[in-house]
Amino acid sequence: MPIRRVLNNVIFYAVLLGIWAWVIHLRVWPPYLFPSQSDVFASLRSGFSDGSFFIAIAVSLRRVAIGYVISVVLGLVLSLIISSSKFFSDTLSPLLTSLQNLPSICWLPLALLWFGLSESSILFVIIMGATPSIAMAVESGIHSMPRIYSQVGRNLGARGVKLFLHVLLPASLPHLIAGMKQGW
Repeated sequence: MPIRRVLNNVIFYAVLLGIWAWVIHLRVWPPYLFPSQSDVFASLRSGFSDGSFFIAIAVSLRRVAIGYVISVVLGLVLSLIISSSKFFSDTLSPLLTSLQNLPSICWLPLALLWFGLSESSILFVIIMGATPSIAMAVESGIHSMPRIYSQVGRNLGARGVKLFLHVLLPASLPHLIAGMKQGW
């Protein structure tokens, strides 16, 4: 990394820390809303030394992994449904496109109302944030591939789920990976 870039970063973050200290000095907000740098670093030191931050990080990563795996499975099932029926392609596909454009945080109020402050509400927000992207990416991959793939698969005896799993899904794998990346 060039020295100029490093110097720019050091100056930027030094100014940022200076603004933080200046706002603390002005007492614009109470300390529980805008803590001082020393309070933040003391809290970080305490959380890492007693291991509570490591536990919290592990729990959060577990929640994200579970929600993401469920999202991939649901996305694949939805893309199978959409790609197998003109009716679902015309109705479910626009709905998923509109849901894909919502930020995940929009689901939080509904999750809290429906599930309360629980593990289920956290998983719901993760699933609703990732599933539409995955489903729409796979559906896009299936619809953009040449029709010959599905015709050849049908001629070889693949129908329904078999056609999806053995022909359409492998052919749309690049789209699935892109959707998984976007959903992440």
